Amino acid sequence: MPKHPGTVFHTFFADAFPGFSGGLRTQEHSQKWQQLEDAQKKEYTQQYHEKLVDYRQKLQEWREKMKDGGHEKMAAILEFGKGWRSSTYAPEARHDQAFRQLASENEKPKYPTPAFNRFRQHISSVSPEVVKVQECRRLWSNLSTDEQKKYKDAFHAEYVVYRQKMQDWKAQLIADGRKGVVNKLESVYNRVPPPFVFDKPTYPVRPIDRFRAETSTENDEDILSENHWVSMWKKLSPAEKKKYTEPFKADMVEYREELAEWKRNMIVNGHEELMNFQLRSRYSRENAKIA
Repeated sequence: MPKHPGTVFHTFFADAFPGFSGGLRTQEHSQKWQQLEDAQKKEYTQQYHEKLVDYRQKLQEWREKMKDGGHEKMAAILEFGKGWRSSTYAPEARHDQAFRQLASENEKPKYPTPAFNRFRQHISSVSPEVVKVQECRRLWSNLSTDEQKKYKDAFHAEYVVYRQKMQDWKAQLIADGRKGVVNKLESVYNRVPPPFVFDKPTYPVRPIDRFRAETSTENDEDILSENHWVSMWKKLSPAEKKKYTEPFKADMVEYREELAEWKRNMIVNGHEELMNFQLRSRYSRENAKIA
């Protein structure tokens, strides 16, 4: 699948920091962008649009290739997996200005904020210094099942309301003689199943991550590498490791039960192909083992 060029800022960033490996914060990157002359910004904007045209051409060729090979549904799922680069659960929405304008002009109901994004918003409000997505993901993975459930339940509650609003909205458009609008918008929004089928149980926090969360300080997170923590973990005695491995094993028992139930529901609802994709996903941590 072709890689999206990002934004004009990403084009500038790749040129300005070719060897970037971490260190500067987002605010500092933004300041450097703001310091550019208008002519320089215009040049980066032109470069971005050229990359975008090339990306869209390659994306169309990729879609046709997937369709010819009988993998049209999988292509839609893969595009969904890149949803952070587009609009949540709508793979083309952000890049298609006409699509967004059509949805806005016809007052389409707004999709609710997903669970992880709600957590990010909460973290930003209480800890503004946490700006890296990777750090938020680590904090999210360290939450207990019950803590994550609060955010998931809030999303699901709003999603039920959203679905009803969508039905009412579509019915009103059709009654007003604007069925064509509904067809155009649904051509994108119906490409993948509702998010409930993606709600695979969360893999338990690994023993090493439990050790890291308990041991590290705020400064450690900025300085020490993953290899350092692996080295520290290996130096622990079996008895010391047991403090972290035993809770992990208990969580794994519960996780396997939830995963088995999730698999049964996916198969019953006709989403076996999607289930297999989720289980093969690089974000799945079933095979992650540290002795």
